[in-house]
Amino acid sequence: MINGDFGLKTMVLKYLQHGGDKFPNLLSGFVSMSTVSDNVLFQSETTRKYDIPLTHLDYPYIEKCTDTKELERILRILRSGDEGFYPDLETFCEERIEKLNPKSRVLRKEVPLGRPGDLAKDEWKKIDTDLKTWEMDMKTTESSKKRYTDSFDDPELPPIRSGFMNGASNQSNEADAGKKSKRVTPRDYKEWDKFDIDKELDDVDKKDKKEEKKHTKSSTVVPHK
Repeated sequence: MINGDFGLKTMVLKYLQHGGDKFPNLLSGFVSMSTVSDNVLFQSETTRKYDIPLTHLDYPYIEKCTDTKELERILRILRSGDEGFYPDLETFCEERIEKLNPKSRVLRKEVPLGRPGDLAKDEWKKIDTDLKTWEMDMKTTESSKKRYTDSFDDPELPPIRSGFMNGASNQSNEADAGKKSKRVTPRDYKEWDKFDIDKELDDVDKKDKKEEKKHTKSSTVVPHK
């Protein structure tokens, strides 16, 4: 590069000394070589982001490109302004992406949050009414849930397990107990005084004997004649 720069300076000085008449072809050749080298250099350069060739940031390439992902990257580069600001090219790229993929995420534009002052009075009034109605509905729902829950905490109601689930089993147990013994047990001290223990024991012995006789008869085997 140093030798080239030195030769260029020497050639320009000679051109100026002779008025430029004797070196027109040489100078024109130098200019054409410089233009070609600039084009080659431009074609070899890429963007800072995504490493996309700068030649792709152009109308003809975007118009022919069918790779949506690459077009999305090109659009991001144009929006960033890292390679310069080109509003028309940016719009052209958006339209191309919209034709290929209308649902592309890069086409989504952020919308700032609205404020009450940005809406018309009728619209804001409707929103305010809807919010109040929703609030009242929520309060009614919560109140209904609370009443429903409190109904299970009523002390006068039987427990869930013993009152409903085990109700049938409790009744059957009571019926079995009634079959086994129909006697009423004493409930206070006065009734215990009237209770005849000896008589009760005799009745129990008689009952046991009857059960033994029944068992003996049923277990006796009658021989065949």
